[in-house]
Amino acid sequence: MELNGILQVIIGAVASLGGFSLIKFLFFMKPERRKAEAEARLRELDVYKKKLDVSLTLIDTLKERIEQQDTKISELNDRVDKLYVEKHELERLNNELTRENNELRLQLVEARHNMCVRPDDECLKRMPPRDYCRLVKLANHEYDNYYKTDKDEDSGLSEKPDKG
Repeated sequence: MELNGILQVIIGAVASLGGFSLIKFLFFMKPERRKAEAEARLRELDVYKKKLDVSLTLIDTLKERIEQQDTKISELNDRVDKLYVEKHELERLNNELTRENNELRLQLVEARHNMCVRPDDECLKRMPPRDYCRLVKLANHEYDNYYKTDKDEDSGLSEKPDKG
C-alpha cells in the first residue's frame, strides 16, 4: 500500500496544483516558451514596422519640401541673374551718361575761354581765342589795338601793333 499511498499523494498534489495544466506545463514547457518568445518578437516587429512607416512618411514629406525649396531657389536664382543683368546695364548707362556729361562740361569750359567780351555792337571785333589774361588786357584797352575802329581809319592808322 505504500505504493498506492504514494501514488495517491502524487495525484492529490497534481490535482491541487491544477492537474492537467501542470502536466501540460511540465511536458510542453520549452515549446510554450518558444511560442511566447515568438509572439513577443512579433509584437516588437509590429512596433518597429510602425516606427519604420512613420519614418518613411516623414522622409517622403521632407523630400517633397526639399524639392519645393529647390524650385524656389532656382526661381530666385533666375530673378537674381536678371537683376544682375539689369544692374550691369544701368551701370553701363551711368558710365556713358557720366562720360557725356564730362565731355559737355569740357566743351562748356572751352566755350567760356573763347567767349566774346566785347559789347554787342562790337561783337565782330572778337578777341584772339585762349587769351588767359583777357580781363586785365580788356581793362587796359589792349584789345583795342588789334581792331580798327572807325576813328582809327579816319586818323590814318592802318598798321597793327605787336602783341604785348
